[in-house]
Amino acid sequence: MNGITVSENGKLSFYKNGREFITPSPIGILVIGERAYAPISAKQSGSEVTVCYESGDARLRVCECGKYFKITVTSVPEGTQNFVFGPYETKGSEYGEILGASWNADGSVVCIQSLMPKVEGGIALDTNKESKISLHRSNTACLNDDRITLQCSARNHSKETTMEYYRNVAGYFGNVVGTVNPLISLDPHIAGASVALIAAESRDELLDVISDMELREGLPHPMFEGKYAKKNKRVSSIYMIFSGTGINATERIDIAKRAGLRCIYFVDLLDKWGHFTINEEFYPGGKAEIKALSELAAKSGINIGTHNLSNFVTTHDAYVTPVPHHNLLVMDTTELARDVNETDTVLYIKDENNYKENSVLNSLRIDDELITFESYDSTQKKLLNCKRGAFGTCASAHREGDSVKRLWDHPYKTLFPDAELQGEMADNLANTLRECGIKRTSFDGLEGCQYTGHGEYGVSEFVRRVYEQLGNELICDASITGNYIWHALSYANWGEPWYDSERRGGQHSLRINNQTYFKNNLMPAMMGWYRIFDAKGKFEATTPENMEFMLSRSAAFDAGLALAVNARVAKAHGLI
Repeated sequence: MNGITVSENGKLSFYKNGREFITPSPIGILVIGERAYAPISAKQSGSEVTVCYESGDARLRVCECGKYFKITVTSVPEGTQNFVFGPYETKGSEYGEILGASWNADGSVVCIQSLMPKVEGGIALDTNKESKISLHRSNTACLNDDRITLQCSARNHSKETTMEYYRNVAGYFGNVVGTVNPLISLDPHIAGASVALIAAESRDELLDVISDMELREGLPHPMFEGKYAKKNKRVSSIYMIFSGTGINATERIDIAKRAGLRCIYFVDLLDKWGHFTINEEFYPGGKAEIKALSELAAKSGINIGTHNLSNFVTTHDAYVTPVPHHNLLVMDTTELARDVNETDTVLYIKDENNYKENSVLNSLRIDDELITFESYDSTQKKLLNCKRGAFGTCASAHREGDSVKRLWDHPYKTLFPDAELQGEMADNLANTLRECGIKRTSFDGLEGCQYTGHGEYGVSEFVRRVYEQLGNELICDASITGNYIWHALSYANWGEPWYDSERRGGQHSLRINNQTYFKNNLMPAMMGWYRIFDAKGKFEATTPENMEFMLSRSAAFDAGLALAVNARVAKAHGLI
């Protein structure tokens, strides 16, 4: 027996070669309000399955597509807010939480895969105690009541809702409730959501099936030196990250060439997050200069990479100043309670909203003026010590009743785009990388995409949009991962050395624990970032023995790493 069976009670089983990989589990769960509903019954006719719930019927399509099986939601009952594929119970003993894989002791595996950005890995909600069935937030694969389960979900993004947000960072928001606007230019509906189920006898077989599936379904499919990146160990080779002045771009390329490296990151390449412009202080020739550097490096088999802060907008970017873009992300909206002129530093507002909570920028917008405030007086509902015409905008008079929009901001002293502007920012990044000939990047700050309230969908869509414009030769990693963007990532490289007193990288437990994560999620192994230090205070400079320690880690775990070097340190160290 091979494939998926759906019983009359709406439970799915998955077999390969007569072996059961998924034991009878709900084919899908509906969420309406805060209540979740399991199937009552199901009827199958060919590939079409009608699933009956207490709240109405859903229709699914189950198809065999070569070596994987595809489940697609074609309709759900009115009012459905979320559809959960699963949770599907397995017999595995280990799991890859992002890949969505349940590994058996003999090396065989069953895997669930999102086939589009709007299908999120795992479950992004909890249901209340009165629900017909209990759901808990989870990864794509997780341990659930002593069984490994697989699950993906799709939610309705077509209605305005709210997002509760808490972040315990000094000087930043505590508990806030922000408005989430419906998606306009992206598909907001549950209908059309698809996942794949794959059973394989080994890691290599699973990767081969996924590789074929990516091409068939139009998913990201990274290639490196003519080979599928997930099966090419060269993609995770050691690379160098250069910062600072004093060593020019051609000298950096020469250093990478002498070190035998295949990539060098220019962390000072981009300026003004939002439009992702070239930092012309260091590269006055702009994109043409970087394009020439990329071509020069390519002659030595080296590609140039750059770091980007994906979904953050710097306050000196053209989306903010001198006229703020109307799609900067709004947390909440109220009105002015009194008229103000262009020099008033106290503003009275009608609703308290989230103003009790401070943030780093404490920014708001009235018409085309941005304003920051120092504190909020809740007894009189007034904002104190306001800076008018903030970030180079124009201060002007406003009338009682004018709209006051509190903007989301971040400790990086940046603002955010809404979901619509996020797409434009992805295009800006893709254009810059393409026109500069850059074929490697790090999607840092992807968690910023979640501020729109659209969760993993926003994260996946940003990566998809950039990747689609650059093609399969883009090599990238990211600050966070997800079931869909797993396809785009060639590796992940976590571990930061900035506070390393030992000069041996720091974060040793994190780096080692990551290796199990990479193994279970079929990602090339990486040890994170290491750094070359000069002598400072009571700490000595990085010694050759410490370099050997880093390289021994790389050898022991068969893993790549990044080596961060400041130009000043490189010139002063003496043993570079």
